Amino acid sequence: MLVCNPNQRIDPVCRVVARGRNTPRTAPGRVLRLLNEDFSRECREVFACAVYVEKLEQTDPTTARRIEQRGKAAVTHALTLCQLISDMGGKVDDTQVDETDAVLNAHRVLKREWSSTTRRRLRERAEQVRGSQTPHLASRLDHLLTAKQTEPNLSDLVPLDKVA
Repeated sequence: MLVCNPNQRIDPVCRVVARGRNTPRTAPGRVLRLLNEDFSRECREVFACAVYVEKLEQTDPTTARRIEQRGKAAVTHALTLCQLISDMGGKVDDTQVDETDAVLNAHRVLKREWSSTTRRRLRERAEQVRGSQTPHLASRLDHLLTAKQTEPNLSDLVPLDKVA
């Protein structure tokens, strides 16, 4: 049973009654656009990790190695999102990330809100993908979210007194 708001014209969000609960149903094009935004966030995190590894490798090599591991995980996450976008029939929009801007604004990724916002967005995306009748693809986002929840926030790894 499909229930939609007939008054919505652009990017309607519908509800599908499934197994006794409402699962959000979002237009596939919108889901792909949002996944591309999530990919962009992961790329920004990769650049931020690279910036802080470079800043800390001489003064605090242990911390630099931990940040490097976090960066490698971010690369894996970005590749997971790339594959998901491709499997959903979309194209990865790599024009959303300006490398210079990502490097100059690496400090934004250090904000604690960055990680919580990223996790919230991935949760939303998993529900949207699940609602678009592709639960096998949504499980990839669930795995990605689990990995992100078990990793330390970049803000917890970077000693702010050493990079200022």
